[in-house]
Amino acid sequence: MPAPRPVPAPLRCGPFTAEEADAVGITDSQRRGRRYRTLSRGVHEVVQDSSQDAGGSAARITVLAAARPVLTLTPGGALSHASAGIVWSLRLPGRLQGVEPIHVTRVDDGVPPRRRGVVGHHADLAPWETVRVEGVVVTVPVRTLLDLAPALSPDELVACVDGVVCEHRHGLRRGVHPLVPRPELLRRLGRYARRRGVRRLRVAAELSVPGADSVPETRLRLLLREHGIDELTTDHRIVAPDGTEVLPDLAVESARVSIQYEGAHHDRAGQREIDIRRQRRTEAAGWTEVRITHRDLVEDVVTPSGTVPRAVALVRTAIRARGVH
Repeated sequence: MPAPRPVPAPLRCGPFTAEEADAVGITDSQRRGRRYRTLSRGVHEVVQDSSQDAGGSAARITVLAAARPVLTLTPGGALSHASAGIVWSLRLPGRLQGVEPIHVTRVDDGVPPRRRGVVGHHADLAPWETVRVEGVVVTVPVRTLLDLAPALSPDELVACVDGVVCEHRHGLRRGVHPLVPRPELLRRLGRYARRRGVRRLRVAAELSVPGADSVPETRLRLLLREHGIDELTTDHRIVAPDGTEVLPDLAVESARVSIQYEGAHHDRAGQREIDIRRQRRTEAAGWTEVRITHRDLVEDVVTPSGTVPRAVALVRTAIRARGVH
C-alpha cells in the first residue's frame, strides 16, 4: 500500500478553500479522507493540532486562521461580532468566547453568508469601521462593541468597555496604550446616532474607567456603586514609608481605604506572602486594606441597614471605621 501523500505546506497553516487545495494537487476525494475535515461548504482544514499558541492568544490565532478562507469566499465581508471581539481580546462573557461559529458581516449588496460554522450578518460599514489584521478584514473595536451591545448585559458591556479603554499611570502597565482612549471612544460614538445598541453602549462608556484590569474588578466597582459607594478611584498609588508603592484595585481616597480583589491566582504558592507584605505596606502608609473574593460578590449578609452583598458590607465597615460616613 503506498504511503499517504504528505500534507502540502500551504495547507498546514490553517483552514483553506477547495480551490487552494486543488492548486496544490489535493483532490476532492482526498479532502474527504481522515487527514482533512470540512468546516463549511468549500472550507477545509488539516486534522492536526494546528492552532498552537505562537506568542499570542490561541483563540485569536484560530479565529483569524478560520476567517481567511471564509472571507475569500465572501466578497465584501468582514470578521465581526464575537469573532472580532476575540481578535481584539475583548473581555467577553464565557458564552461568547468560543472560536466557533465565525461571525462575518457582508458589507456589499449580497446576502449574508450561509455556511456551516458561520453566522452571517449584513450592515453598511463605512471605510473607517474596518481594518486589516494579519490580512483579515475586521470591524474596528468601537464598531465591534456596537454590534455586541444588544447581546450583552449592562454589566458585561461595561466590562468590555473597561478592557478597551484600560490604561495606567502607575505600575508595570504604565505607558501601555489602551485599545481606544476613553475620550476617543466617547467621541466616536457620536457618529452612531440612532443606531441599534448605541444608547446602551454610550451608557456603558460613561460608566467605564481607564484603570480596571479584569471583569471581577468591574463587577465589584459596579456593585459598590449600586449600593451607594461611588467615591471610587482606579489607578491610585499609595507610597509606603519605605518608598515602595501599593496599587489598589479600587481606592476610597477620602477614607484612605484600599480595596483589593483576590482572584484565583492569589491561591498560588508564594502569593500569600506577597499579599501579606502588600497589606503591611498599605497599613504602614496609614490606609486600611479590604480584601474581596468572588464569594463576597455573590453571597449576602444581614447588616443593620439591610441585607447586602458581603463585599458591600466589608467596604462600608472599613469606611465607617475610618470615621467617614
